[in-house]
Amino acid sequence: MDKIKRTFGFIFSHPLGKRHLLKSLLRFIVWQLQSSLSPSKLIIKPYVGDVKFYAKKGLTGITGNIYTGLHEFGDMGFLLHFLRPGDVFFDIGANVGSYTLLASGVCKAKTIAIEPVQTTFNMLQQNIILNNLQNKTQIKTAELLEKDAEITLNATKTQLQQNIEQAYVNLNSAQKRYDVLSDQVNAFKESFREAEVKFNAGVITSDVYLIAKNNYDNANINLIIARYDYVFRSMILDYYSGKLTF
Repeated sequence: MDKIKRTFGFIFSHPLGKRHLLKSLLRFIVWQLQSSLSPSKLIIKPYVGDVKFYAKKGLTGITGNIYTGLHEFGDMGFLLHFLRPGDVFFDIGANVGSYTLLASGVCKAKTIAIEPVQTTFNMLQQNIILNNLQNKTQIKTAELLEKDAEITLNATKTQLQQNIEQAYVNLNSAQKRYDVLSDQVNAFKESFREAEVKFNAGVITSDVYLIAKNNYDNANINLIIARYDYVFRSMILDYYSGKLTF
């Protein structure tokens, strides 16, 4: 009796229930008869527009829509008014899909629905299939979502470790290149010094002198580039180790 009183109170106080009182009461009576005669049977009921849903006795999360059309009038009305095709709607604690059906079935938005209870999740899945909304919805249990997050975290950790290892390799390569070019600069510096002395003494031609000079200049340029590359690689490694922030 208390349950019936609460239901009548809901209908009489609901904006759509008050506006269409006789229709709401008739829906209530019909549903009571249907659910009493077939308490475990899933019964297809109309929702909004062409959208429909499965209902059975005890599914209080969606049966309120049978009587008034929109169980939670304010929130559901807000959703229907503002959600547009192409929007993404997150239905956290989706239950059997009242909001998911409105978002994807009526508003044509993309819905990501999460429902932690497996039996309720199964009903949510059936309601989505009933309305052919598989392409507009992604549904996950909390357990599956946690597993996805764990997989993503592990993949991120692996990628980070690979990046750090590669940063070490790149830094060592940059250090070795810098050392080689430093030796090369010193060698070309000495060659240029000898060429300059010989050129001033008239022993070699200007072509030979210019070749020695160009070799020395190019070696210096390469050394500068190698120095900046080494500094850059060092900054990357410092960033990964937390010594450098931006």
